[in-house]
Amino acid sequence: MTEIKIKVRPIEDRIIVVPEIRKEVMTEAGIIIPESQERPQIGTILAVGPGKQNLYDGKDIPMQLKKGEFVMFGKYTGTMIKLKNKNEDEVTMLMMRQGDVIAVLDKQDIEAAIKV
Repeated sequence: MTEIKIKVRPIEDRIIVVPEIRKEVMTEAGIIIPESQERPQIGTILAVGPGKQNLYDGKDIPMQLKKGEFVMFGKYTGTMIKLKNKNEDEVTMLMMRQGDVIAVLDKQDIEAAIKV
């Protein structure tokens, strides 16, 4: 996981995700399939907001996601932000709502998700 000293704290039901970079796929025949398909993306949750309040009764709605989990989300989901890590390298992250996450993946499912 990327070591980043975050100076941004998500609010309500928002999360910050570091997306995994997918490479182009090459078939056995040598044909390169570019990353142009609209397929789900995966990433690691870096920070999680405190949750949201229900507008009808005022009760807190707790977050279902946790820091460090691997998640799957849509290709055009979230707002891109760029922060610097401890080595002063720029790291691209996405800020999105908890509801934008399609699924939480187990580590053994990650390889299968990358091939989707």
